[in-house]
Amino acid sequence: MKLRKLALGMSLLVLAGGATIAQAQFKLPGALGGASSSGSSDAAVTSDALVTSFIQSNTQILTAQKFLALAYDQKDKAALLESEAKAIQSDGVGADELKKAVELSQKTNEELAAKQAEKAKLSEQEKQYYVQSLPYFVRGVAGTKKLVGEVASFGSSSKQSMMGGGLSALRGGMGKLKEAMVIAKATPGYSKSVFDTFRKTVMIGKSNKVKMPADATAALAGLAP
Repeated sequence: MKLRKLALGMSLLVLAGGATIAQAQFKLPGALGGASSSGSSDAAVTSDALVTSFIQSNTQILTAQKFLALAYDQKDKAALLESEAKAIQSDGVGADELKKAVELSQKTNEELAAKQAEKAKLSEQEKQYYVQSLPYFVRGVAGTKKLVGEVASFGSSSKQSMMGGGLSALRGGMGKLKEAMVIAKATPGYSKSVFDTFRKTVMIGKSNKVKMPADATAALAGLAP
Protein backbone atom coordinates (compact mmCIF):
# COMPACT_ATOMS: atom_id res chain seq x y z
CA MET A 1 0.00 0.00 0.00
CA LYS A 2 2.80 2.42 0.89
CA LEU A 3 4.47 1.73 -2.44
CA ARG A 4 1.22 2.48 -4.28
CA LYS A 5 0.85 5.78 -2.43
CA LEU A 6 4.44 6.72 -3.23
CA ALA A 7 3.96 5.88 -6.89
CA LEU A 8 0.83 8.02 -7.02
CA GLY A 9 2.62 10.92 -5.39
CA MET A 10 5.57 10.75 -7.76
CA SER A 11 3.23 10.58 -10.76
CA LEU A 12 1.38 13.68 -9.64
CA LEU A 13 4.59 15.63 -9.12
CA VAL A 14 5.70 15.11 -12.73
CA LEU A 15 2.35 15.91 -14.33
CA ALA A 16 2.77 19.68 -14.27
CA GLY A 17 6.13 19.49 -16.03
CA GLY A 18 5.04 16.74 -18.41
CA ALA A 19 2.12 18.79 -19.68
CA THR A 20 4.51 21.11 -21.51
CA ILE A 21 5.20 18.35 -24.04
CA ALA A 22 1.62 18.46 -25.22
CA GLN A 23 1.43 22.26 -24.96
CA ALA A 24 4.35 22.59 -27.35
CA GLN A 25 2.22 21.12 -30.14
CA PHE A 26 0.17 24.31 -30.41
CA LYS A 27 0.14 27.84 -29.04
CA LEU A 28 -1.61 27.41 -25.71
CA PRO A 29 -2.92 30.64 -24.18
CA GLY A 30 -1.32 31.32 -20.82
CA ALA A 31 -4.68 31.26 -19.03
CA LEU A 32 -5.21 27.64 -19.99
CA GLY A 33 -1.87 26.54 -18.65
CA GLY A 34 -2.10 28.35 -15.33
CA ALA A 35 -2.44 26.64 -11.99
CA SER A 36 -5.68 26.89 -10.08
CA SER A 37 -5.97 27.39 -6.34
CA SER A 38 -4.61 24.69 -4.10
CA GLY A 39 -6.63 22.27 -2.03
CA SER A 40 -7.90 18.70 -2.27
CA SER A 41 -11.36 19.72 -3.50
CA ASP A 42 -9.75 21.71 -6.33
CA ALA A 43 -7.76 18.67 -7.47
CA ALA A 44 -10.91 16.55 -7.37
CA VAL A 45 -12.96 19.03 -9.41
CA THR A 46 -10.17 19.34 -11.95
CA SER A 47 -9.90 15.57 -12.31
CA ASP A 48 -13.65 15.29 -12.94
CA ALA A 49 -13.48 18.07 -15.54
CA LEU A 50 -10.50 16.39 -17.20
CA VAL A 51 -12.35 13.10 -17.58
CA THR A 52 -15.43 14.85 -18.95
CA SER A 53 -13.37 16.81 -21.48
CA PHE A 54 -11.59 13.69 -22.67
CA ILE A 55 -14.80 11.75 -23.14
CA GLN A 56 -16.42 14.59 -25.07
CA SER A 57 -13.45 15.18 -27.38
CA ASN A 58 -12.47 11.54 -27.85
CA THR A 59 -16.05 10.63 -28.81
CA GLN A 60 -15.72 13.13 -31.66
CA ILE A 61 -12.31 11.76 -32.66
CA LEU A 62 -13.49 8.14 -32.62
CA THR A 63 -16.44 9.07 -34.82
CA ALA A 64 -14.19 10.95 -37.24
CA GLN A 65 -11.92 7.93 -37.38
CA LYS A 66 -14.89 5.67 -38.06
CA PHE A 67 -15.70 7.52 -41.27
CA LEU A 68 -12.05 7.57 -42.34
CA ALA A 69 -11.85 3.84 -41.72
CA LEU A 70 -14.86 3.39 -44.00
CA ALA A 71 -13.12 5.55 -46.62
CA TYR A 72 -10.38 2.93 -46.69
CA ASP A 73 -12.79 -0.01 -46.63
CA GLN A 74 -12.00 -1.00 -43.03
CA LYS A 75 -15.52 -1.91 -41.99
CA ASP A 76 -14.54 -4.00 -38.99
CA LYS A 77 -12.38 -1.19 -37.62
CA ALA A 78 -15.21 1.29 -38.21
CA ALA A 79 -17.58 -0.89 -36.19
CA LEU A 80 -15.02 -1.16 -33.38
CA LEU A 81 -14.56 2.61 -33.27
CA GLU A 82 -18.31 3.17 -33.15
CA SER A 83 -18.64 0.67 -30.31
CA GLU A 84 -15.85 2.32 -28.31
CA ALA A 85 -17.38 5.78 -28.77
CA LYS A 86 -20.55 4.44 -27.13
CA ALA A 87 -18.64 2.60 -24.40
CA ILE A 88 -16.77 5.64 -23.08
CA GLN A 89 -20.05 7.53 -22.74
CA SER A 90 -21.46 4.88 -20.41
CA ASP A 91 -22.21 5.80 -16.81
CA GLY A 92 -19.36 4.96 -14.47
CA VAL A 93 -16.77 4.45 -17.19
CA GLY A 94 -13.48 3.54 -15.54
CA ALA A 95 -9.77 3.97 -16.07
CA ASP A 96 -9.36 0.72 -18.02
CA GLU A 97 -12.00 1.70 -20.58
CA LEU A 98 -10.49 5.17 -21.00
CA LYS A 99 -7.05 3.66 -21.51
CA LYS A 100 -8.54 1.32 -24.10
CA ALA A 101 -10.08 4.28 -25.95
CA VAL A 102 -6.75 6.12 -26.04
CA GLU A 103 -4.88 3.08 -27.31
CA LEU A 104 -7.51 2.32 -29.96
CA SER A 105 -7.52 5.91 -31.17
CA GLN A 106 -3.73 6.10 -31.40
CA LYS A 107 -3.44 2.75 -33.17
CA THR A 108 -6.15 3.79 -35.61
CA ASN A 109 -4.27 7.01 -36.37
CA GLU A 110 -1.16 4.97 -37.16
CA GLU A 111 -3.15 2.76 -39.52
CA LEU A 112 -4.81 5.76 -41.16
CA ALA A 113 -1.42 7.39 -41.69
CA ALA A 114 -0.26 4.29 -43.55
CA LYS A 115 -3.41 4.22 -45.68
CA GLN A 116 -3.18 7.92 -46.47
CA ALA A 117 0.46 7.53 -47.46
CA GLU A 118 -0.45 4.69 -49.82
CA LYS A 119 -3.41 6.42 -51.42
CA ALA A 120 -3.79 10.18 -51.69
CA LYS A 121 -6.28 10.10 -54.59
CA LEU A 122 -9.87 9.59 -53.40
CA SER A 123 -12.84 8.12 -55.21
CA GLU A 124 -16.19 9.91 -55.04
CA GLN A 125 -17.39 7.54 -52.31
CA GLU A 126 -14.20 8.03 -50.33
CA LYS A 127 -14.62 11.80 -50.63
CA GLN A 128 -18.07 11.50 -49.07
CA TYR A 129 -16.61 9.67 -46.08
CA TYR A 130 -14.06 12.46 -45.70
CA VAL A 131 -16.90 14.99 -45.81
CA GLN A 132 -18.63 13.08 -43.00
CA SER A 133 -15.45 12.72 -40.97
CA LEU A 134 -14.16 16.29 -41.02
CA PRO A 135 -16.81 18.04 -38.87
CA TYR A 136 -16.26 15.47 -36.10
CA PHE A 137 -12.51 15.86 -36.48
CA VAL A 138 -12.74 19.66 -36.19
CA ARG A 139 -14.74 19.40 -32.96
CA GLY A 140 -12.44 16.69 -31.64
CA VAL A 141 -9.30 18.73 -32.32
CA ALA A 142 -10.80 21.77 -30.60
CA GLY A 143 -11.67 19.60 -27.61
CA THR A 144 -8.20 18.04 -27.56
CA LYS A 145 -6.58 21.48 -27.49
CA LYS A 146 -8.77 22.28 -24.48
CA LEU A 147 -7.82 18.96 -22.91
CA VAL A 148 -4.10 19.77 -23.12
CA GLY A 149 -4.68 22.94 -21.14
CA GLU A 150 -6.71 21.08 -18.55
CA VAL A 151 -3.95 18.50 -18.14
CA ALA A 152 -1.60 21.34 -17.22
CA SER A 153 -4.13 22.69 -14.72
CA PHE A 154 -4.72 19.23 -13.26
CA GLY A 155 -1.00 18.62 -12.83
CA SER A 156 -0.46 21.97 -11.13
CA SER A 157 -3.43 21.76 -8.77
CA SER A 158 -2.69 18.15 -7.86
CA LYS A 159 0.93 19.00 -7.13
CA GLN A 160 -0.12 21.92 -4.93
CA SER A 161 -2.60 19.75 -3.04
CA MET A 162 -0.01 17.08 -2.35
CA MET A 163 2.66 19.59 -1.34
CA GLY A 164 0.20 21.35 0.96
CA GLY A 165 -1.42 18.38 2.64
CA GLY A 166 0.31 15.25 1.43
CA LEU A 167 -1.39 12.30 -0.21
CA SER A 168 -4.08 12.33 2.46
CA ALA A 169 -5.28 15.68 1.08
CA LEU A 170 -5.64 14.19 -2.38
CA ARG A 171 -7.40 11.09 -1.09
CA GLY A 172 -9.83 13.30 0.78
CA GLY A 173 -11.06 14.81 -2.48
CA MET A 174 -10.10 12.13 -4.95
CA GLY A 175 -13.00 12.42 -7.42
CA LYS A 176 -12.04 10.61 -10.62
CA LEU A 177 -8.35 10.81 -9.85
CA LYS A 178 -7.39 7.38 -11.19
CA GLU A 179 -9.20 8.03 -14.46
CA ALA A 180 -7.71 11.51 -14.76
CA MET A 181 -4.21 10.14 -14.19
CA VAL A 182 -4.66 7.75 -17.13
CA ILE A 183 -5.73 10.63 -19.36
CA ALA A 184 -3.02 13.02 -18.17
CA LYS A 185 -0.29 10.47 -18.74
CA ALA A 186 -1.53 9.63 -22.24
CA THR A 187 -2.31 13.16 -23.44
CA PRO A 188 1.11 14.18 -24.89
CA GLY A 189 1.30 11.20 -27.24
CA TYR A 190 -2.44 11.04 -27.86
CA SER A 191 -2.81 14.72 -28.74
CA LYS A 192 0.16 14.61 -31.13
CA SER A 193 -1.41 11.62 -32.86
CA VAL A 194 -4.74 13.44 -33.21
CA PHE A 195 -3.19 16.67 -34.50
CA ASP A 196 -0.94 14.90 -37.01
CA THR A 197 -3.80 12.83 -38.45
CA PHE A 198 -6.08 15.86 -38.65
CA ARG A 199 -3.48 17.90 -40.57
CA LYS A 200 -2.94 15.04 -43.03
CA THR A 201 -6.69 14.49 -43.45
CA VAL A 202 -7.29 18.16 -44.23
CA MET A 203 -4.38 18.18 -46.68
CA ILE A 204 -5.68 15.14 -48.56
CA GLY A 205 -9.21 16.49 -48.46
CA LYS A 206 -8.16 19.81 -49.98
CA SER A 207 -6.06 18.12 -52.68
CA ASN A 208 -9.15 16.10 -53.67
CA LYS A 209 -11.45 19.16 -53.57
CA VAL A 210 -13.39 17.80 -50.61
CA LYS A 211 -15.69 20.42 -49.11
CA MET A 212 -14.09 21.67 -45.91
CA PRO A 213 -16.07 22.65 -42.79
CA ALA A 214 -16.07 26.42 -42.27
CA ASP A 215 -14.06 26.07 -39.06
CA ALA A 216 -11.43 23.65 -40.39
CA THR A 217 -8.87 26.42 -40.91
CA ALA A 218 -9.47 27.73 -37.38
CA ALA A 219 -8.95 24.22 -36.00
CA LEU A 220 -5.59 24.01 -37.80
CA ALA A 221 -4.49 27.36 -36.40
CA GLY A 222 -1.75 27.12 -33.82
CA LEU A 223 -0.90 23.45 -34.42
CA ALA A 224 2.84 22.93 -34.60
CA PRO A 225 4.05 21.84 -38.07
